[in-house]
Amino acid sequence: MKMKKTLLSIAASAALLGSAMPALAVGPAGGAQCVVEEREGRAASERVGRSIQRAFDLFDEEKIDEAIAILVDMSPRSDYDKAYVNRFIANLAAGQEGRQELAMERIALALDANILSNQDHGQLLRLQGDLAVQNEQYPEAMAAFQNWMDFTCDENDMVYLRMAVASSELKQFDDVIAYADAAMRVKGEPDRNIYLLKMGAYYEQKKFELAAGELEALLTHFPDNPKLWVQLGQLYLLAENNEKALYTMDIAFRNDLLDTGAELRLLGQLLLQRELPYASAIIQEFALERELIDREANVLSAIGSSFYQARETDKAIEYFGQAAEISNLSKDHRRKANLLVQQERYGEAKVALNKALKGDELENEGQIFLQLAQAHFYLDEFKEAKAAAEKAMREERLKRSVEGWLAYIEDVAKRRGIEM
Repeated sequence: MKMKKTLLSIAASAALLGSAMPALAVGPAGGAQCVVEEREGRAASERVGRSIQRAFDLFDEEKIDEAIAILVDMSPRSDYDKAYVNRFIANLAAGQEGRQELAMERIALALDANILSNQDHGQLLRLQGDLAVQNEQYPEAMAAFQNWMDFTCDENDMVYLRMAVASSELKQFDDVIAYADAAMRVKGEPDRNIYLLKMGAYYEQKKFELAAGELEALLTHFPDNPKLWVQLGQLYLLAENNEKALYTMDIAFRNDLLDTGAELRLLGQLLLQRELPYASAIIQEFALERELIDREANVLSAIGSSFYQARETDKAIEYFGQAAEISNLSKDHRRKANLLVQQERYGEAKVALNKALKGDELENEGQIFLQLAQAHFYLDEFKEAKAAAEKAMREERLKRSVEGWLAYIEDVAKRRGIEM
């Protein structure tokens, strides 16, 4: 099943509800007692201000590299001016491809100075976390986001969401759910990305029922991606909740959402498990007719088996015959022959049994000859019946049964005046 790959592509990683591990403390350190440090606002020196204005003018003209160059070439004197300039360099460089390292370097310098206003310092902490996530520096991202919360005494749903993603990349699966739940709490409304993160988290820990619950909730609030019904059915199957899996896959089928052979065959298997062989056969036949599954011997034989279980013997014979023509396996020809005998279609059965004797991987040769003898007998072909029975006699385990048939064949032929 391609299930794991599909889910990992839409959700980052995992967490386990109900774990025995202590719950993660989420939020600013100190919780409700968190106190924001008050810092007096200051202005940069006039010389620094003029250079920054020139840089902004270039920024407005989309000359970003020139703007950054002006700021990098500056030599501010005071600690505040240095931190102030580093902040602007970081903000400009952060959005430029290939300048992330410069941005991170200047953020660190500005933060180390610990002299900027509350707003500027907090903004840099959050930017540090965002860039660390982009650069796949997940421990650094987690530390920066926690520092932002501690410094500002604030919470933000996007910050929590990024912390959940970073935790998943670090395979700290218990933390993923805690941060995702915090993101939902702060946001105050459903968010598809949060549901997908939690779903992936539970899936990664093989908590498939819980993963399915998150996907159900997502579909309740965001029904615009109906293909997720297929993934929901697959999750229920992994959770061994075959009843819900069948119900969900049936909904998907009725809404024309199953468009691959694997999905339709899965629905067919679920229907068989629920002892609905006719529906299973129809689904498999539907997939075959639309060329969603290959016309292979095993596929045709499976459809034939479903029709046989549904007591649709003619359809079963048709598909077993098609399978036999492709595979030329003795057992496939014989399956068709057995059903033909049941329907007293002895002429057709005789043809199928002869093909079984010439087919690949021949087994139970004596039994096939005995069946062939019976087919000849019911067609009043007594000499051919006797010859086939004598060949069946070569198999020791059938000797007693064949002796009875030989005697019966000879007796009937004699009564009809036929020379044997």
